[in-house]
Amino acid sequence: MSFILRVFALSLILTNLYASPYKSDRVRYSLIKKFQQTYPNMTILHLFISPLSSPPRDFSSYKMEAIYIPQTSLRNYKGTFSIIYTNGTKERKLYYRYLLDARLPLYKATQAIRRGEIVDEGVVDLEDVKFDHIRYNPINSYYLGRYIAKRYIPVDSIITTKDLKLIPDIKRGDIIGATLYDSGIVANFSVKALQDGIVGEVIRVRKDHKKTFKAKIISKSQVEILE
Repeated sequence: MSFILRVFALSLILTNLYASPYKSDRVRYSLIKKFQQTYPNMTILHLFISPLSSPPRDFSSYKMEAIYIPQTSLRNYKGTFSIIYTNGTKERKLYYRYLLDARLPLYKATQAIRRGEIVDEGVVDLEDVKFDHIRYNPINSYYLGRYIAKRYIPVDSIITTKDLKLIPDIKRGDIIGATLYDSGIVANFSVKALQDGIVGEVIRVRKDHKKTFKAKIISKSQVEILE
């Protein structure tokens, strides 16, 4: 643990010496649960908590109802959160700050990944890193081989869901079958896809290099003309 982290942790511990009525064990458990729900593979080494507001005099008669932590805090190793306590019809919200020392396995690019390239085991590696600040949701193994890069990803970058998109079932330029239902008449013909898309999405297609339509993707080779 760094010197700054030790000093901050010590200040939180000292602050907690007068915080016994805050039922700190349950507070710690609730906060750890929030982080582990967000990051199931996180290893928490240390968690320091310090109150930011004073409890009422009769706080021992209150019970803890709910914990609230912003998404922005869940992306950082330090931040604030609040807890609602109730006593009959009375309700109090108390605020806390926390300092988290944790490690998280994250997929990082082992080479530069070009836009449109499939992201699989060949271009990434799982690395155990210190939890610091995460701007977007990191990917897990489910994404590998199922998604492509939406943009250029530099080597050694942490891969997030914002960097990827599903491999399209139909790609721009593909020649595919189209079905048009009109007043009980069914017409089948070929069209050219003007956009990428996955099953269920609506894309634009063109027939005979002239008329364009909106079409819903039914399969990897078939669309249904909507208009």
